[in-house]
Amino acid sequence: MSKVSIVTVTLNRDSLKQACESVDNQTFKDYHHYVLGDGILPTEYSSEKRSTLGFSTALGAKEPGANMPNGTPNPLLRWAIKNLDLGEYLCFLDDDNVYKNNYLEEMVKILDTDESIGLVLCGAEDLRYEQNIDGFPELGRCDNSAFMVRKEIAKSIEFPYASLDKNVVQDCEYIKLCCNKTKWKNLNKKLLVFGYGLNQPPKRGKIMYLESWKLPQEAFKKACNKEYELAEEMFLKAIDDCDTDAWTIRKLSELYLIENKKDRAMKYFEMWEKLYLTTKEHHFAVDYSYAIYLKLIGKDYKEKLENSIVEREKWKTKEPDSLEHYYYLYLSYAFLGNQKKCDEYAEIIIANGKDAVLWAYQDVAWNFLAFKDLFDVDYSNMSKFLEVVL
Repeated sequence: MSKVSIVTVTLNRDSLKQACESVDNQTFKDYHHYVLGDGILPTEYSSEKRSTLGFSTALGAKEPGANMPNGTPNPLLRWAIKNLDLGEYLCFLDDDNVYKNNYLEEMVKILDTDESIGLVLCGAEDLRYEQNIDGFPELGRCDNSAFMVRKEIAKSIEFPYASLDKNVVQDCEYIKLCCNKTKWKNLNKKLLVFGYGLNQPPKRGKIMYLESWKLPQEAFKKACNKEYELAEEMFLKAIDDCDTDAWTIRKLSELYLIENKKDRAMKYFEMWEKLYLTTKEHHFAVDYSYAIYLKLIGKDYKEKLENSIVEREKWKTKEPDSLEHYYYLYLSYAFLGNQKKCDEYAEIIIANGKDAVLWAYQDVAWNFLAFKDLFDVDYSNMSKFLEVVL
């Protein structure tokens, strides 16, 4: 039995090859790599240290989450912890991430040196969202592919379940539960590259309303930097690769609004609406987006936006430390013209600073540029804080 068991869950994205190569290139060799296919037989990247297993049923599709409505890897990770013949230590590697060559060596050294430590976390270079993943058991600071845990600790805790009433952060939840049960250590090194692969959309035939894969994320970064021509090209490529990627279609529409190309904007907004209307039930964040579109075309939008606010307020209560909810509540109330609520949330947002939730900050600034004519409030304090020149 190998000392370390590595588990990768895959939908056979192209980036699986790079993930497997990063395992093959490890300086520490006493490991076995299990690759589990969710409803598919994984592509075989042959190695005597690798086993590939294919599940005939797509288990992940049966356990969606609010921000991953097409499914999650959670059921397969849960199965792996319970059923695989694990080595002394366990770690995961998502199929769009890569280990640095010394990942296993450095992580194993910590656990071998001190038997009282049950789990070790490392940092990661985030190529997709630019988060500060520095290796602490807190939301946004740890990752599924950046920790190693002793087998007995891993098996004593069931990997948490996803549900449509909460975001998919079960990896963070699992790491926290393990850390609550044992002594843990932060290895102050970035031994993982997060978002190395394109993270292409899963081929499950469902509409992607929320941001996920790398190409449109990179396009959005370019657009936020005012590299509009390049951003347009990348957005169009992403849509060509996945024509059910509603998030990308919407961002391209907004880019055209910012560029004062309203005819082009409306063409893609109408594409987005067609996708929206094919789905009977929507996440509240999707209804929020549709409400903005209705206001843009002069239709009744208030009831849908108000219902979205009710759900967002619930999430704010569930996740009080997530400033994302405050940003979007500010925007919602700005569209409704509720100055009092906008001032209330602006005070909280400004007090925390722009770096508190970087990606949400970019999205809010983007919304100011795209929809400033639809805001029925005085937003000068927020635009100044966000350094948005309107």
